[in-house]
Amino acid sequence: MYKPKSLSPPAVDGPYPGRFLDAEAVQGDSSFRSFSLALDKARRLYPYCSGITAERSGLTRQIVYTLRKEGPTIDVPESTTSTWYLVRGESNNRCNETFKLFLARVNYTFSFFGFTCCAMAIYVLVANWGALDPSFFTGGGIIFFFFGAIIVGITYVGDKGIMHHRHNKKFSSCTGVRMLLVYLVFCSVALVCELYFLSVSLDAMLGLRVAYAGIVVNEASTPYSSFEAQMAIKFNSFFYGAQTSPHCPDLNYEWLWLFTNHHCPLNMNQLSCEGCNDYSATICDANMQTCIANGQLDPTNQACAYNACRAGILNYITSSYEPFSYFVTSMCFLQCIIILMTIMLLCFHPRASWTEIESRAGIRMTPTESLHRGPSREVVKIEDDPMTFTLDMLDVDADVDVEALGAPSSPATAMNLSDEKATEGKEE
Repeated sequence: MYKPKSLSPPAVDGPYPGRFLDAEAVQGDSSFRSFSLALDKARRLYPYCSGITAERSGLTRQIVYTLRKEGPTIDVPESTTSTWYLVRGESNNRCNETFKLFLARVNYTFSFFGFTCCAMAIYVLVANWGALDPSFFTGGGIIFFFFGAIIVGITYVGDKGIMHHRHNKKFSSCTGVRMLLVYLVFCSVALVCELYFLSVSLDAMLGLRVAYAGIVVNEASTPYSSFEAQMAIKFNSFFYGAQTSPHCPDLNYEWLWLFTNHHCPLNMNQLSCEGCNDYSATICDANMQTCIANGQLDPTNQACAYNACRAGILNYITSSYEPFSYFVTSMCFLQCIIILMTIMLLCFHPRASWTEIESRAGIRMTPTESLHRGPSREVVKIEDDPMTFTLDMLDVDADVDVEALGAPSSPATAMNLSDEKATEGKEE
C-alpha cells in the first residue's frame, strides 16, 4: 500500500526550567534515565508524545525523563522540573525546499542592494559635501542610508522567516509565517516606490534627451524641463561657489573641477575660471553677475555656467543613466521574484503524515481528543506545592465528563482507574 511521505523528525524546543507538562505518560516504556534514549523514543512516538519532563526520583535523587502526551503546562519551582517540547518538523517536500533555497539566494542578493545604498550614503556624508548644500547632500545621504539600513533589516527578517517556515516556536509569536508576511508587505511597498521612482526618472531623462538633441542641431534656445531647471540652478550655485572660494585650491570643489575639465569647453576649466589666477576673470565664459542679471533659467544666457556646459552635462547624464536604469529595472524584477516566491511559501501546506490521515479517518484517536478544550500549551500558575495540582484548577467546561473521556481528575483517581482496569483484565 502506498503511503505519503511522512514528516521529518520533530524538532525539540527547550528545555524550559520550571515548566511541567501536566499530562499522563505515554503507554509502554515512558521513563528513562538518559535524555538521548528518551528523545529517540519520543520522536518515534510523535505526535502521540508531546514532550519530555525531567524530574528527580524521590529515593535515588536521580533524574528521570518521562514521555508525556498532550496537556497543559504549569509553572513550578525551577529546581523541581524541566520540560522539552516536541514541535512538528517541516515537510520534506523537495519542491518546497528548492523554493526556499532559491528564495534565500535571491534574498541575499537583495541584501547586497541595501549594503550598496548604505555605502554610497556614507561616502556622500564623509566627503564633506554637506557644507556645500546641506539640504541636498546631507539630507539625501541620511535618507539614502536609512533606506539601505531598512532593506538590510527586512532581508534579515525574511531570512529568518525562510529558515523557520512552518516551524512554530512555543511561547513565541514570531513564527516563520508571520515573518514572511512582514517581509512580503515590505517588499511590495518597496517595489511600488521603486517603480514610481523609475517612471519619474525615465520621464525626466526623456526631457533631457530632447534638450540634448536640440542642442546638437544648433537650437541653443531649447527650453528647460522642470528637472533640468533644478539642475541648472544647482550647477550654477556649485560653480560660482568654487569660482569665488577664498581657498585656492578648495578641495571641497575638486570633484566639480574634474567634471568641468572633462565635459565643458576650454574656457570653463579650472585653470580658466578658478579665482586663484588674476587672468581667470577675463577668459572664463561664466560670469555670476551677468548670469543673475539676465536670468538663470534663460537657455540663451551663455554667461551662466550651466548654459556654457549644457551640451557636455546633458551628454554625460543621458549616457550614464542607461546602466543605472538597467540596475533599477533588475532590482524591480528581482523583487517581483521575491514576492512571487514568498507568496508560494505562504500558500504551502505540508502533506499530512499517514498517522494524521488515519486519525482524520477515525482509525486512530488523535492527541487532541483529550480533556482540555483550550490551548494545549496553556500555562497555569501554581502557587502551592505542584503535587497538589488537580484538573479541577483548570478552566474546564462544566458539561465535560472527565471520567468518560478516560482522563483521571487527580493522582488518586488515576491509581484507582489503573487498578480497576487491571482487575477487569484478570476477570476477562
